[in-house]
Amino acid sequence: MTYRRTQRVVLILLLVWIALPASAAVLRVASLPSSLATELASGAVAADFVDGALQSFASHGGFSAYRFDRGGTPFALITYDALPGSRWYTTFGGSQPLGGMVFVEAPLDYTTSETAQFNLYFDSLVPGIPPNAFWSNQPQTSLVLQPDAMADGFGVYEFSGDPDYVTSGNMNWATFGDQPFTCIECQFFARFDLVFLDYSNGILEFDFDDPRTTLFTGYDAFDVSPYTWGLEIVVNPIPLPPALALFAAALGLLGVVRRDRSRSTA
Repeated sequence: MTYRRTQRVVLILLLVWIALPASAAVLRVASLPSSLATELASGAVAADFVDGALQSFASHGGFSAYRFDRGGTPFALITYDALPGSRWYTTFGGSQPLGGMVFVEAPLDYTTSETAQFNLYFDSLVPGIPPNAFWSNQPQTSLVLQPDAMADGFGVYEFSGDPDYVTSGNMNWATFGDQPFTCIECQFFARFDLVFLDYSNGILEFDFDDPRTTLFTGYDAFDVSPYTWGLEIVVNPIPLPPALALFAAALGLLGVVRRDRSRSTA
């Protein structure tokens, strides 16, 4: 193959790859969080599984969204891959890297000026978080975001600990059982970012240019050090600057062309 023909082939393949639509992801019943699988079996939630599989209605990298229904109200069940940087950590147990995925139950519709609830399921993290991380002794939690949190695209919860015990922020836990198990005198911080999710038009839309990397971070602290509880879930790789990304792609194509040119002149 000649040098110029190789250039044309590489360019055509690159253009075809860019133009290809993203293929739908598939969720299987066996992959559901345990509590959702139980609700699906009982009829409390429903979805159009065919032969035990459900097609996503949106997918991007390690992100996928699936349509479910709970009591006549539709919602999106979203999966995020836990990427490098995800970890469980404590003062006593060190830091444990996490892989696998996190499930997020998110509303499909949102009425401005109202609160919104998001259910987070940590069953599928690998190797997982301790079973007593939350007061419910379940690997899941439910967060309620205030209207300003929905407008900002993230919620924050802070608890000052001893001696004031003051709660602040624009996010809270749906029930006491959803709260993390923390030391009695510890302060606590949690932040939940709606990575890729956009409710500005009153419905769930997706922004895959979202540069935020972390879905959830939370920890308790005695003085300033993390104490009994620390969790960080990274779901979006740090993007390369556009110029650097183009430069890297150009270097890759140049390498292919140079290899072919060297063969043709040998």
